[in-house]
Amino acid sequence: MPAPEDKLFVIDQHFQARIFEAQIGTRQGKQVVAFVLVECEVDDPQRFAFNGGTWWKIEQPQ
Repeated sequence: MPAPEDKLFVIDQHFQARIFEAQIGTRQGKQVVAFVLVECEVDDPQRFAFNGGTWWKIEQPQ
């Protein structure tokens, strides 16, 4: 029996995650998406924050 495929999600070319959840909300009247990332690596810590045991991508509303 073949092993299950181990997918890797790449977010914004800086973040690699094997497991994540997306949450949609509003900020300053605009819709924004927050990714809750688990089992991940980041190469740009200025744009990501660790909070409550998970990594968060820091986004500015457009």
